[in-house]
Amino acid sequence: MSTVQMCFLPYTPRADSDARGYEEWLRSTDNPFFNSRPGIGHYSNWKVASGDPGFTHFDILLIAPGFGPDDIWADEPLAAFAADWVRLWGVEPAGDPALNYHCHIAERSGGDAGDFASQIVIDPSSSIGESWTFTGSVVGTQPWPGFSCRFGDEATGDGLIRGELIAAPSQA
Repeated sequence: MSTVQMCFLPYTPRADSDARGYEEWLRSTDNPFFNSRPGIGHYSNWKVASGDPGFTHFDILLIAPGFGPDDIWADEPLAAFAADWVRLWGVEPAGDPALNYHCHIAERSGGDAGDFASQIVIDPSSSIGESWTFTGSVVGTQPWPGFSCRFGDEATGDGLIRGELIAAPSQA
C-alpha cells in the first residue's frame, strides 16, 4: 500500500443488514462516496471470511500524501455520511458511536502487502507482509498495538484474520 497513514475501521453491522442489501449499498453508495472525498487515497470494504476478531467487517481507508486523519474526519459531508451509515446499518443507531464502529489511525512501519487482491490476511501479531502501528483512535479502543497485512490467501498461522473484498474503487 503506497501511503504512510491509514484509518482501519472494524465493525459489525445490524443483524438484518445482509437481507436489506448491505453489500450492494457498499458497492453502489458507500465506496464511491468515500473514494470521492478529498484526502482519501483509496478506500475498500471487506468482510471477515475466517478468524474471530470480534467484528464481521472492516474498511481500509488509505490517506493520500499531504493529508492527515484530521483532514479526513473534519470533512463535513463525510461526517454527515457516517451519521447516516449509523442510522441505516449501525447496531445501536441512537447509542455511543463506538457501539457501531471503530476508527483507528495507523502508520506504516515497513514491509510489503503485495499486489491488491480480493483477499487480504491481517495478522495482529505483525509477522507477515506490510506492518502498521496504531497511533490513535477517532472512535473506539484499538484491538491490538498494530498489525501486518498481506494481499492473497497464502499466509498461514494461528490468529490470522482473512478478509474477502466487498468493494473497492475499481469495482464500485
